[in-house]
Amino acid sequence: MNKFDYIIVGAGSAGCVLARRLSDQKNLRVLLIEAGGKNRHPFVSLPRGFHRLGKNPNYFWNYLAAEKDDGSNETWRYGKGLGGSSSVNGMWYMRGMPHDFDYWEKVAGTNWNWNSIERTYKLIESYKEDGAHISRGQKGPLQITQSSYRSPVTAAALSAGKELGLKVLSDINEPNTNGIGYSQFTIDRSGRRGSSYRVFLEPVKSRRNLVVMYDTEVKRIIINDGRATGVLCINNNIEYTYESRCEVIICAGVIQSPKLLQLSGIGPANVIQQANLRLMHLLDTVGKNLFDHPMTKIVYELNNDKNIYQETSSYKKYLNIIKYYAYLKGFMATSSVPITAMISNKASEAWPNIQLGMIPMLIGSDKFVDASAKIRHAPRPGIMFMGFELRPRCRGDINIVSSDYRAAPSIFINWKDNKEDREEQNDITRIIRRLARSRSLSSFCGEELSAVSEKQSTGDPLTSSVFESGSHGGGTCRMGYQQTESVVGPNLLVHGLKNLRVADASVMPSPVSGNTNAIVMVIGWKAADLILDQQI
Repeated sequence: MNKFDYIIVGAGSAGCVLARRLSDQKNLRVLLIEAGGKNRHPFVSLPRGFHRLGKNPNYFWNYLAAEKDDGSNETWRYGKGLGGSSSVNGMWYMRGMPHDFDYWEKVAGTNWNWNSIERTYKLIESYKEDGAHISRGQKGPLQITQSSYRSPVTAAALSAGKELGLKVLSDINEPNTNGIGYSQFTIDRSGRRGSSYRVFLEPVKSRRNLVVMYDTEVKRIIINDGRATGVLCINNNIEYTYESRCEVIICAGVIQSPKLLQLSGIGPANVIQQANLRLMHLLDTVGKNLFDHPMTKIVYELNNDKNIYQETSSYKKYLNIIKYYAYLKGFMATSSVPITAMISNKASEAWPNIQLGMIPMLIGSDKFVDASAKIRHAPRPGIMFMGFELRPRCRGDINIVSSDYRAAPSIFINWKDNKEDREEQNDITRIIRRLARSRSLSSFCGEELSAVSEKQSTGDPLTSSVFESGSHGGGTCRMGYQQTESVVGPNLLVHGLKNLRVADASVMPSPVSGNTNAIVMVIGWKAADLILDQQI
């Protein structure tokens, strides 16, 4: 049978949550379509294994994003396969801050304010660590754990934060505060990665009213008389058409969702026509408002604490892997960023605008490593600080360049376009260096190994450090009341069309304070609420 009540495109962080909740209703027949594979590689379930997956196209979409002013580019990686990015990310769990959602409420209503978001988090998460804030959920399906990694340098980092005036938090997701503490991850209490697929969908994958297709790409949404009626997709070079009785919901992510809309003839007229496609519905906002958290990295030699270096070098690495698969415990059952700091260098201490992560080992993206010969040839203990600008002003766009569904879209981002963004990145650089030179951390942080060292720095963050994507993209199908400013309404229905929704990071009207995996699961959950409420 090729007819379903609901067709969901994309089995990522939102899509798996949505498919689970819709299929909870036994009278609804649900089809979930995923372009990637099953994600059965052992390094997917191993919390520290994601580093070994690298750029493997079986597990990642690898996109080239260009700077508008100088044409330079970098690779943006997003998860591919069942679970999407939640299967291959760093598992860093951040919920965002209450003030993030003031703007969401302004443009999309009270269903998207912090009170509503917080209620949804309580339904989704199970966080039972000592010192958990009262706002945390304890009975949800998604188990969240605190970093269990402890060493001299992690203790020193907490003390360094106190030197800078930060409160040491027992729960780093405590709302409305500056602070530093141990990171939290989507790693369950038995030591396994908690991807959206494994947590929400795998337990119910045998349901008779749920069909999950993988290795299947959707070529376009079928639109008839202003209504989405199905999808055209391809698997093993064979095309299939599936009809939807109720709705098609796109959960393909910040890049693939606007791409699929445009391939379906929905978007700016010039983009659709230049790709030699028929314009089905004019919507100029599709693909606009692309944002991300710009990230700066600074690396130092690590002195007086070789723990992680020893655990990941030589025979110990293999012993740790064996220990993990035997007992689901030990070094491999943790993630890489044991310390998180949320910092406000602005007037409001209740709304941090900077997120820092500390990793006591050398890890770098291609862009970062290529910029520094010292790191490229440095198999030695190191400590890396990552700094994210949480409320960037720069915006970019995504557009198709061909009618071929396999062709990558053009991605432009204006990292260097805004003076305030550049100043804030410079602030991040200064804060990291203050931490590294603090009384508590100075004995651990040796020579700076950044692309341009502190001694060489001109004070411009674009030359004193590396400026790149934080892989927290959103906004390309933003929600809002006004069609001239958004793609979907507060109900996530595409403006001007019937039976077509979008529910993923692309609908976020503005960035949140932290990594995006958690809020995208919330979006998937709330999309289910919106759909099921109209069923009543």
